[in-house]
Amino acid sequence: MKTELRMLLAVVASIAIFAGWSYWFAPEPPVVEPSVGDAVVEAAAERGAPSSRAKIADQPVAATTDGPVDPQRDLAVQTVALEGEKAVIEITNDGGVPITWRLHEYQQGARKSEYPIDLVTTPEVPPLSFALLGLEQLVPLKPRYVVRHADAQSVTLVWESETVAIEKRYRLLDQDYGVGVTVRVENRTTAPLQGRFSLGWTMANPEVKKGGFFTFMQPVDQWHPVYFLDGEVSRSTKEAESSRDGNIYWGGIESRYFLTALLPREASTQTRLLIARRPAGTGEIVETRLATAPVVLPAKEAVTQEFVVYAGPKKIEALQHMGVELEKAINYGFFSVIAVPILYLLKFFYLLIHNYGVAIILLTVLIKLLLHPITKKSMQSMRRMQQLQPELKALREKFKEDKQRLNMEMMQLFKRHKANPMGGCLPMVLQIPVYIALYQVLWNSVELYRAPFFWFYTDLSAPDPYYVTPILLGVAFFLQQKLTPSPTMDPAQQKMMMIMPLFFSVFMLFLPSGLVFYILVNTAYTVLQQWLMNRGLGFRDLLRGRITPAHRPANG
Repeated sequence: MKTELRMLLAVVASIAIFAGWSYWFAPEPPVVEPSVGDAVVEAAAERGAPSSRAKIADQPVAATTDGPVDPQRDLAVQTVALEGEKAVIEITNDGGVPITWRLHEYQQGARKSEYPIDLVTTPEVPPLSFALLGLEQLVPLKPRYVVRHADAQSVTLVWESETVAIEKRYRLLDQDYGVGVTVRVENRTTAPLQGRFSLGWTMANPEVKKGGFFTFMQPVDQWHPVYFLDGEVSRSTKEAESSRDGNIYWGGIESRYFLTALLPREASTQTRLLIARRPAGTGEIVETRLATAPVVLPAKEAVTQEFVVYAGPKKIEALQHMGVELEKAINYGFFSVIAVPILYLLKFFYLLIHNYGVAIILLTVLIKLLLHPITKKSMQSMRRMQQLQPELKALREKFKEDKQRLNMEMMQLFKRHKANPMGGCLPMVLQIPVYIALYQVLWNSVELYRAPFFWFYTDLSAPDPYYVTPILLGVAFFLQQKLTPSPTMDPAQQKMMMIMPLFFSVFMLFLPSGLVFYILVNTAYTVLQQWLMNRGLGFRDLLRGRITPAHRPANG
């Protein structure tokens, strides 16, 4: 069996097995057994608190008690707003937490009239709840604060009891999406206390439904914990509960385009990151909690700890502005050294024409032009091998009983005609890192989030709503196969390969239209390049309006 046929059958079999396993045999999400913390929440519900499984994420992962009765529980609930250039944050004194975190530049839907995206996805379990780990018995899970000061740039909240006083201050920072959170805790007892200052962030993931045979192809954008520990970015996608200790620069929760990260102001090798996943309705709530090194609170004295919160898009300039290698949260894969320059090129083209769809086209054409010499050499090698097929066939017939002699004669033939059997493969291998890097850029770039192109293409980050580009791409793949020399395949194999354009078209139905535009332009360019080479023409001939060769190429 020929190599191409074996490869095709392997691809088809792998896809069929993976799709069947995903649909019929994939394990259900793990069920988390009730823990001590769950019992606390259920007990609180029995005493009249709202009943909700999601409540568990409102307490720190390590908490084992719901704390004392709140002496300020009868205060009226108030909401104050911080209004920055990039976001509006509404903070309630009921827990001292944000209940909305809306980003001005990013909408929920493709239309500009849509509401701004809100990074508080768990209103019942809001983020940035403060806890004294190890001293949970001194502070209620959801203390009712007094609003001591509030304006458009900062808010100060105070909670007091006989044993502890907490002052929590939010303030907008000069960084685009940065917010400073300062927590001051006063020990009012006559004995020293020790605990960890901690802030958490929660996000809700909806249920992922199995909708059919091709559901596994459709990308799912969910929130996952991410953190920077000991100089390396790590991600947690499955663990129900875990903790990390060490030199943690930052820890948070990410999606494909957005990031919420907690940064300690004081570096320490004893910083702790707590990660938890809890069932909530049909989905789950994800929590990442950053805890400082153990802090001693001397009797009758106060200790202050500062945090910085980043809540915004995974935009490389904004992340770099934070100065703690937060930009490494953008995952460009192994070829990031190529991906970053490609991203800057994409932004450069956007500055010129103010349309990311056109910017993708220009970027793809530029990369194809830069790789043109390599691609041309590959095509020439494949054409040369095709021209030698009659002689190769005669050699195989003549020496079919002597494989060693056949190989020697074939090598002599290649040498005489300066043909390299691998010449069509090596240039293509050199292009693979560029294509993978470009794919990663288009897949991860928040610049394409809700970015319009033209007509009904209002969101380059969403699949093509009318399937026009996937169908055109299938046609382009078909033309590429017809035009590309296939010297080692017999007619039966070539017919089998015709199903590949159909497969690629189906796969592209579920990918973002920005990616499909890139692949379509790339394929169309390759088709044009192959057509010109087959006719013995160059791009300069096409620009001059000449589509027929001055003389037919040899063996053409």
